[in-house]
Amino acid sequence: MSGLPARAVGADYSGQQVEARLVHKNKGAALACRLLVVAQIAHEDLNQMAVACAAGFAAGQLVFHTDVDGVLDGAKQLCPELTIADCERLIAEGAATGGMQAKLNAAISALKQGVEQVRIAPGGAPDALSRILAGEQLGTQLVN
Repeated sequence: MSGLPARAVGADYSGQQVEARLVHKNKGAALACRLLVVAQIAHEDLNQMAVACAAGFAAGQLVFHTDVDGVLDGAKQLCPELTIADCERLIAEGAATGGMQAKLNAAISALKQGVEQVRIAPGGAPDALSRILAGEQLGTQLVN
């Protein structure tokens, strides 16, 4: 599996269940590898686990699922695209707190480790990961 180029890594968790998906595409054929972990792990640690997987597999995209539409600014409006500087500003201004702050910190880490883009998308949206991989601009895209 390590010889295949990684297309995207996604992490989704609720309560104590963690599901990480690594999606590869090779000559039109898709291979999905799923890992289900049941444990008590802090969300920050799960975010960093997803970053480590994405960086380790040289993924072009890391997708975090969340319970909102994406990253919201101070006026509670969706930010369709953010840079590292934008993320740091939202955290400093207090617009991103708790779980979203942890996701933004993880996104910054992923971008700095070579992941080309990170997307924070609504996990409750039908077929969210498939739609993102098909190119739909769902949630917030984070880039260098």
